[in-house]
Amino acid sequence: MRQIAKKVRTNSRTRHRFVAFAIFLTLISVSHLQAQVEPGSAAGSRTQELVDHLKELIRGAERDQRSSPWLTKQLRELVRRYDWP
Repeated sequence: MRQIAKKVRTNSRTRHRFVAFAIFLTLISVSHLQAQVEPGSAAGSRTQELVDHLKELIRGAERDQRSSPWLTKQLRELVRRYDWP
């Protein structure tokens, strides 16, 4: 039983690290795009596409009962910062 609990904790840590890395890559991509282009250009639509994809991932994480509520909240705040109407 202890081995199973240890595996669950290891899998949880790995998942959290993966999500943190994905967030890091997203932040770099979005900030790089914003630095290069003005809003309303073709690259701005790519940024919006990235934000929309991130929203889909957040919805999936919210459906997964194992996801961290804190992490989901942080992702939602990130999306709010870069989401353009």
